[in-house]
Amino acid sequence: MATVRVVLRKCRKLKDGRYPSAIRLTHNKKVKYIFTGYSALEREWSGKYPLYLNSKHPNQIELNTFLLKEYSRVNDELIKLNTKGIHFTVYDLHAKSINKSVHYYLKSNIQEELKQSEKARLELL
Repeated sequence: MATVRVVLRKCRKLKDGRYPSAIRLTHNKKVKYIFTGYSALEREWSGKYPLYLNSKHPNQIELNTFLLKEYSRVNDELIKLNTKGIHFTVYDLHAKSINKSVHYYLKSNIQEELKQSEKARLELL
């Protein structure tokens, strides 16, 4: 049985002290990650569905929404494969998730919205 989870990759610390978030695909003891392009500090991460980021993260709502959508999209692909009875590997699921991803489009739009909300928040201060 394959599983999908959203995780904070604590073994890959970035230069700014944050850790990248990823969607972990596990099937038959094989693991593959889809990196979301976003990162968080360990204290900002709750890791519990559906609120992966806690209130300490400045863009909690937007990023939780994005992570939840990506999780749902990959999980839907998994359900489709299971219901069709198709034999697949974690690499097949990873490739299928990446190929159908609107992640890159969403990422650029969300980053732009985050920049605008950050500017608006700074102007209020």
